[in-house]
Amino acid sequence: MESLLNRETVKRVQRALNVFNKNIYIQIQDKSAGTAIEAANSLSCEVGAIVKSLILKSDNSFLLCLISGDKRCSLKKVKKLIEQKKVYMANADDVKNITGFTIGGVSPIGHLTKVNILIDNNLARFEDIFAAAGHPNCIFKINFNDLIKTVENKYLDSDLSDDKSLSDIQNRFKCILIDEFQDTDNIQWNLIKKFFNDKKHFLLWQSYQLLN
Repeated sequence: MESLLNRETVKRVQRALNVFNKNIYIQIQDKSAGTAIEAANSLSCEVGAIVKSLILKSDNSFLLCLISGDKRCSLKKVKKLIEQKKVYMANADDVKNITGFTIGGVSPIGHLTKVNILIDNNLARFEDIFAAAGHPNCIFKINFNDLIKTVENKYLDSDLSDDKSLSDIQNRFKCILIDEFQDTDNIQWNLIKKFFNDKKHFLLWQSYQLLN
């Protein structure tokens, strides 16, 4: 199984990870992680913590959607976001040509061709998430904020699923308290505004810890 780390597709993902953080390593699974359920069973984690990398095709371009493993991608929402009338799943040949990966091993990073990327914010529910790394038996662990930082192209934070998880969260709380606000970066702040823009924000910070 160690030979999998020497495959060109897997090495390409590791190189992309190294650019961001050399401490993120690709893990080899004894069982195939080609589907979200298989990956979750192999890793003993929730299905939602698995990143599904879906290549979609519109009239004039390709698009990568990173979806939480327990959700279904809403093509209707994607069409609205990218302002295209026709959006559909790319076939296996297109996926291979665009990403350099076969279906089941498509990674969020390390593609042969740059594509715009949509990230489902349902993935933010989990402390750690797991994504394919160029082969159905290879994965890497990362957190949601770092996943956003590793992708090279445009990030659009949106609920891309067919259900109402985001609205359920928004309706559950009347206000939010953000402690250690001085450690909040732009990505985290954008997510907070996305989830709770119409809520009251209570920000707590220590002025002497603020970075110049």
